[in-house]
Amino acid sequence: MKWLKNNLIKLFLVFLVWFLFFSLGNKNSQSKDIKSRIADLETKIEGEKSKNLELMKQIEIAQTDAYAERLAREKFGLQKPGEKIFFLQPEAAVDKTASELPNWRKWFFYLFNLRD
Repeated sequence: MKWLKNNLIKLFLVFLVWFLFFSLGNKNSQSKDIKSRIADLETKIEGEKSKNLELMKQIEIAQTDAYAERLAREKFGLQKPGEKIFFLQPEAAVDKTASELPNWRKWFFYLFNLRD
């Protein structure tokens, strides 16, 4: 009986040590996971802070008179009093009629010198 009692105590101690070992290992892995998540979130926070700074700079630029003037000129085509605006057309847009002709007609004009 004493032998059985000693073995039960030893068995209980083995299970207790086993339980403590695995529960501490599990807590350690959870701790590592939480630390890695914290590090990821901190890097995201830094990224968002830099984006926020960039947006604040853009807001400051957008509130200047020079930006408003440039926007009015480019987007809305406005001008100052006494100022003249010139629009330049690309050469491809000017010579568009020649490229719209069918190929046979281009050859016809080329062979008979009817057009430059």
